[in-house]
Amino acid sequence: MPAPSAMFRVTSFKQTNRDELCGRKLAHCADKGWPGELYRDHLFLAPYYHMTELQGAVGIAQLRKIDRMIEARRESALILSSLIRDIRGIFPPLEVDWAVSTYYEYALGIDPDMFSVDSTTLADALTGEGLQTAPSYLPKPIYMYDVVLKRDTHLDASDPIEYTEVMCPTAVEACRSMLFIPWKEKMTDTNSRDIAGAIRKVLTHFEKGRLML
Repeated sequence: MPAPSAMFRVTSFKQTNRDELCGRKLAHCADKGWPGELYRDHLFLAPYYHMTELQGAVGIAQLRKIDRMIEARRESALILSSLIRDIRGIFPPLEVDWAVSTYYEYALGIDPDMFSVDSTTLADALTGEGLQTAPSYLPKPIYMYDVVLKRDTHLDASDPIEYTEVMCPTAVEACRSMLFIPWKEKMTDTNSRDIAGAIRKVLTHFEKGRLML
């Protein structure tokens, strides 16, 4: 066992009021290196320090409710899927025998070629109908972030893999072929039906070949 003096070392700090030097970077260090002005980007590799000890203790207690919460999410999400399955150009989440979706979010697949606008416009239109929607969970595959492409943080410059934008074309396509709707365990049948109505209204409006009046 090393002596205490070897285990703990005092590091000197320098105090500054220049936010551009340290303030923003320290804030980014607590939030995965995310810049607030960019959607889901990473300036550098960083941890995620959003949970306090008190929140963790409450979270552990809440685990007793998790099965009921998941079942409630699933029930309302499956109602939504049944109501929109006939809409052309969309793919509700699959239900398979070997897995159980918890519906952290409702991930709605779309065929971009079936619509006259892109997923961002569709998401904006749904949001305008009162249904908060994101055009994708990630704007691009993680390997396309500068932190990987430019090897900005702790990445070996001798790494033999050359990360390029066309490395995983299916992943790139998936990022522009999804709509993400936040989902909660308090969703009701009425909520599912209202959401289905908004989706049907917007997606049929922007369907290619549809006569606009």
